[in-house]
Amino acid sequence: HRRENDEYWEAHKGSPKAFISAEDAAAMWSNRYGVATAVRFPGGEGAQAKAAAALRANFDPASVGLQFRDVRSFALEGNSASDFGGLFLGLSFFLVAAALILMGLLFVFSVEQRAVEVGTLLAVGFTGRQVRNLLLAEGAALAVLGAVLGAAAGLGYTRAMVHGLSSQWVGAIGGQDVIRYHHEPATLALGTAIAIAVAVFTIWLTVRRLRRARAVELLAAGAGQALAGGTTASGRQSCFIALGCLLGALGLGAAMAGAQGMAKAGGFFGAGSLLLIGGLFLCRALLLRLGTAAGETLATLGALGIRGGARRRGRSLACVCLLACGIFMVIAVGAFRINPNENAGAPESGTGGFTHYAETDLAILHDLNKEDGRAPYPFEDYAQPLPAPIVQLRVREGDDASCLNLNQPREPRLLGVDPAQLKNRFTFAATLGGSPGWDLLNEDFGAGITPAVVDQNTGMWALHVKLGDTLDYPTESGGTIKLKIVGMLAFSMLQGDVIISESSLVRHFPSNSGYRAFLLDRPADGNATATLAMLNDGLQNHGLDPIPATERLARFSQVQNTYITIFQALGGLSLLLGSLGLGVVVLRNVLERRSELAVMQAVGFRKAALRWLVCTEHGLLLLLGLAVGVAAALLAVWPSLNTPGAQMPWTSLGWMLTAVLASGLLWTWLAATVALRGHLLPALRNE
Repeated sequence: HRRENDEYWEAHKGSPKAFISAEDAAAMWSNRYGVATAVRFPGGEGAQAKAAAALRANFDPASVGLQFRDVRSFALEGNSASDFGGLFLGLSFFLVAAALILMGLLFVFSVEQRAVEVGTLLAVGFTGRQVRNLLLAEGAALAVLGAVLGAAAGLGYTRAMVHGLSSQWVGAIGGQDVIRYHHEPATLALGTAIAIAVAVFTIWLTVRRLRRARAVELLAAGAGQALAGGTTASGRQSCFIALGCLLGALGLGAAMAGAQGMAKAGGFFGAGSLLLIGGLFLCRALLLRLGTAAGETLATLGALGIRGGARRRGRSLACVCLLACGIFMVIAVGAFRINPNENAGAPESGTGGFTHYAETDLAILHDLNKEDGRAPYPFEDYAQPLPAPIVQLRVREGDDASCLNLNQPREPRLLGVDPAQLKNRFTFAATLGGSPGWDLLNEDFGAGITPAVVDQNTGMWALHVKLGDTLDYPTESGGTIKLKIVGMLAFSMLQGDVIISESSLVRHFPSNSGYRAFLLDRPADGNATATLAMLNDGLQNHGLDPIPATERLARFSQVQNTYITIFQALGGLSLLLGSLGLGVVVLRNVLERRSELAVMQAVGFRKAALRWLVCTEHGLLLLLGLAVGVAAALLAVWPSLNTPGAQMPWTSLGWMLTAVLASGLLWTWLAATVALRGHLLPALRNE
């Protein structure tokens, strides 16, 4: 009736054709955007001023979606999503422990080597306490020097890490060169003072027994005294302590099951420490058993070497602990390394089986999977179906809550999806009540509560929420909804967003029109080129920006893998200390036993046989260190490995353990070769 409308307009202009009741108008034309398109105020004198005053007094800008945030102040506050300082401190604990053990070993060797000097001081009138304090002062001076040098080296290491994160590893911080090096002098001084105090305490532990030392024994025996043999009761006590540590680690793991972020990391470090301590007590029980074994077990030279590991239990356990700390760090951290391309095409993987993730600048108002949905857009042939279906997501803009954002998100971005379209896609690390994941988005949890799904890393490190927690989220009408976390995805390309049902997003954000995020399914031939070409053609005016799903997943994994690399560097330092400690122990033990080895050579043993004896004895320590470190690491990360989507890099870890074993055996062989170099027969004069 276009002609009639034109005639009415020419005759009456904008006058209404009819007046109907507000109830009838709402019934016929109301939609999610509201029930009215205009508001008229009664006229009269001063009506405009009165209306303006009433609006200022009663109108809340938030009721129409206007919200004001002091973005600059929030940025200046420096609120980061997660403070990784605690992780560095926790992992550095094992490195510091290894360094202190090695320092204690070296200081003990120094004291034992000067046994005659100590005996002389005691013989001429010095008390045991005075001698102990003299050595303690000497060690404290070295500790101060070492702490100062260590602080300088630590600053250099930190500078190198910061430079790497802002240059070579810039992908780990979202591709932004925003990290600058900074340190607080007070923190540096406090750390140095703590290091000195711990070092001095360690030295005090090594020399405390000098109070009871006797000059005659030190002058007569020197450093050749072996440790006293243990008892069966001591072995049983060690086993009970090891069992208690295991139970304590299991209890701590159970208590931290629902923890997130740094609390969970603290539980991991605590459980790992208990497991290492328990493993060391098991080794102590084994060494006690070897030290009290019957003589018939020494039928071969190898058996004699194995039993020799119990000769100096303190040294042996220190060596085992050094190696175990390094192995624990490298394996426990390496277990969390992610390969984004592994099994990437599977529906349960981090890509959900999709080939691409895409976004548009302008919203798409229709379902592109249908012919009539493609018709409004300039497809070359809109009647031609897409080679593979796509999942369309509504987007409510907000803060990026992924690991690429270093700041604390306040209002994370929302994605609205039809849960049925993601059925059997991705893998849920946990769901509320163990129910099927995506179906939970349609569940009714009560008035004002909207079920939501997040990636596990997003919930743990950015939003700091766990399963069942709620997030208060402002709506565009000025109200607040509670987003209840009903599911957490294992590592996925949907990291950084909070996912709710499409119907919930439309209900709470009615002005949100159309779809701006898309998941492209995998065609039958596995090649998404045709789908991309068709979408680029039809959506050329909407700013389509596709990215391969594996590439998007790799951006997120790069962050985690970069930090893992940094942490593994700390583990490598600990392993280096362990290997060095093993070599020092081998060298010291052989030098102390040159007289014994000279006797064995005199009665017919060749140097090759003596070298085998030494390597067998200390190879046992190497194997024990590997066993304790591997077992403790696997038990500590077992809860994480047991979650869906977790994968252990067995191949790379296997090669690493082989390299550590080969390196340890090489150090042992070299130390034995150096110690046995030359003629041993002159040592018979001291026998």
